[in-house]
Formats: sequence, structure tokens, C-alpha cells
Amino acid sequence: MRSDNKETEIKILDIDRTEVIQNLKTLKAKFKGKYNLERVVFDLKGKKDPFASIRVRTDGKTVTMTLKDASNQKEGWKTSTPEWEVVTDDFLRTKDLLYGLLYPKHTKMVLHMRNTREIFEIGKISVTIDKWPKLPYLVEIEGPTENDIEKVYKKLDIQGRRIGNKPISEVYKLYGLNYHVLFKIS
Repeated sequence: MRSDNKETEIKILDIDRTEVIQNLKTLKAKFKGKYNLERVVFDLKGKKDPFASIRVRTDGKTVTMTLKDASNQKEGWKTSTPEWEVVTDDFLRTKDLLYGLLYPKHTKMVLHMRNTREIFEIGKISVTIDKWPKLPYLVEIEGPTENDIEKVYKKLDIQGRRIGNKPISEVYKLYGLNYHVLFKIS
């Protein structure tokens, strides 16, 4: 489990992947790998925030279960979201356990999503390049503080649209797409 229970990151949309990778190389970022991510997201009912969810995600090696609650997310292009994460040992068993506990009583719907992710590290900062179905490439910069993230963002000189830490459902809306329709399994 994360000790700080907080995810601090920004997303940048409409990026030029080749340019971002070149800038990462210039800054001597360490390439950590390319992953095919699979996740199942349970949108929670009964919360004030429509973005509260429990997610089970795997990169093919590690499986995590994460509770996210963006109800107190502050405005601006950099944001922090409370989250609690644990590592589990089995993607399908964890998904089935949550499905049995939560659906249909406590969730709005279940979503099954896949995307690719390239991960780079610059010190304590993680920079990922994500490719989601029907969306252009986007970058996420995550780190311990907003100040750390902003420094790396400026050094990378990424051209694109900064949107803070909006959930992927909101990113799809920015492109006129409904991710609930694209990924709904329930």
C-alpha cells in the first residue's frame, strides 16, 4: 500500500510521441519497459463523486487493486487524488471477488479496458506514454510533489493539452467519446 495514499500527476493530451521520447533520452530518463495493461473498473454507487472507483489492473506480471476517490480533487492542471493500493497475486480471482462483493448492489457498472504504456523514470518522477483505443497518445507525469512534476514537465517541453489528473472517462469525453459505451461489460 502507498504510504501517502495520494496520487499526484498531470496528463498531457495530443502529444508527439517521437518528440517526447527524444526529450526523455536527452534528459537521460531510464526506460523501464513497455506494457500491455488490462484493467477492470468498478464505478462505485453512493458516493458524491462520480469518479470514485475500485480498479484491478495487471501489466502481465504485477496485479494491483486500487481504490480511487476524486471527490476532493482540487482544480488546476496539477492534481492529487486520494488512492489506496494493494498488490494481489491473481488478476482474475481479484476481479471475480470484487464482482461478487460489489455488483450489482454497490456499483454503477463494470468496465473492462486495455491500453499500452511505456514507462520512463527521471529520478523520483515517472513519465508514461499511454495509448488508449480511439485516442491519440497521451503522457502522464507522476511524482511525490506538484513542484517535482512541474520541473520535469518544463524540462521535457511537452507540446500538448494539459488537463490535470482527470480520469480517463473525462479524457474520452474531451474527444466526444463515451468510454462507458466502449468498455462496458455489465
